[in-house]
Amino acid sequence: MPIKQSWLVPPNTEGQTMISFIRSMNPALDKGHILKAAKNKDIRINGQRIRTDMPVASGDEIVCFWPDNLADRLIEASAESKASPKLDRYYQIVYSDEDLIVINKAPGISVHSDRHSQAGEPDLLTMIRNSMQDSRIELCHRLDRNTSGLLLLARTQAVHALLTALIREHSIRKLYQCLAKGLPPDASDDANWHQITGWLEKDADAGNVYIHEKRQPGDKKITTRYRLIRHWPDLGPDGSGISHLEVELVTGRTHQIRAHLAAVGCPLLGDGKYGRNSFNQSFHDSRGRTIKRQQLTASSITLPDLQTLKEAAAGIREHKYTEALLAKLADRSFRIEPDFDIRL
Repeated sequence: MPIKQSWLVPPNTEGQTMISFIRSMNPALDKGHILKAAKNKDIRINGQRIRTDMPVASGDEIVCFWPDNLADRLIEASAESKASPKLDRYYQIVYSDEDLIVINKAPGISVHSDRHSQAGEPDLLTMIRNSMQDSRIELCHRLDRNTSGLLLLARTQAVHALLTALIREHSIRKLYQCLAKGLPPDASDDANWHQITGWLEKDADAGNVYIHEKRQPGDKKITTRYRLIRHWPDLGPDGSGISHLEVELVTGRTHQIRAHLAAVGCPLLGDGKYGRNSFNQSFHDSRGRTIKRQQLTASSITLPDLQTLKEAAAGIREHKYTEALLAKLADRSFRIEPDFDIRL
C-alpha cells in the first residue's frame, strides 16, 4: 500500500518550490525520489497532479503517495519536531517555550537557504518552521554549514528584535570548542584566557576571509579569546600536536575562529578552506573515514543579566517587553558537549 502524506504550506514561503518544501518535511528523501514520484503522478498540489518541480505558495495543499520502500525516510508532521526522532540527525531541541527556541544543530546543514544552496536542498530554518508549523520562527544568528552546536531562534518579532540587538552589542556570550593544529600563542595548561587581535577582509563573492596584522581598506577589527583545555604534543604527521580549545568571539565576523586561528598557525582539524589537507588526512572518524568538516562546536550561550536586558529593550521602540519576559530570559545559560568526529 502506498504511504500518504499531506501538508498545508505555511505562510512566509517565498522562494520555496515543491521539492524544497517536501525535502524540508522529509530531509532523508533525495531530489530523485521526489521527481520520480512526480513523474509517476503520485504528487498533487491543490488536487492537480504535478509532473515536475514548481513554486509553492502559502495555503497550497500538497499530497504525496510514496512506495513502501521509502517508509524509513519519511517523517510524520508533528506540532513539535522533538516528536519526530528522524529529525535528530539535523537538530535537537535543547529548550523551547512560546518565545524562544534553542537547538543543537548538526554539522552538514545550512541554517537558511542562500545563493550557495543547491536546488531542493533543505535548510534548517525551513525545516523547523514546517515541522513546528510556525512561520514566525526566525534565526537570531548563524552557524556555518559544517559547524555544529547551539543556535538561538525567536518565536516572536519582539524577542527576535531583542536578541539580535543584544548580539550586535556583544551582550550575549557565545563560547565554542574546537580541535586545532599546534599550540596557539601564549596557551598553556593554566586554563587562563588569552587574546589575539587582527583585521579581517571579507571576499563575499569567493566566500572567503583573509586576516591581516595591519589594517587595510575595508578591513574590520577582530578579537578572539581562547583557553587551552588539553594539549596532545606529539599528534599529527609532523609532530606539531593537537590542542582542544575553548574559544570566545569578542567580535563575531564571518569564519572568524577558523580564519584567525589558521592565521596564527593553528588551523582547525578538518577545515578544508583554511586548514591543511595533508594534515587533515591523518585523522579519521570512528568509521575510519577521513574527517571532512571543521572540528568546531558552538558549545555555550549565556544571556545577559536583567539590567542589560532592560536597557536593550528600552531602545527598541516598536515593541513592548514585560518584566516577566525579561526576567525569564535573564542569565539563562545553555551548554552542550562538543561532538567532534575524532576521539583523541
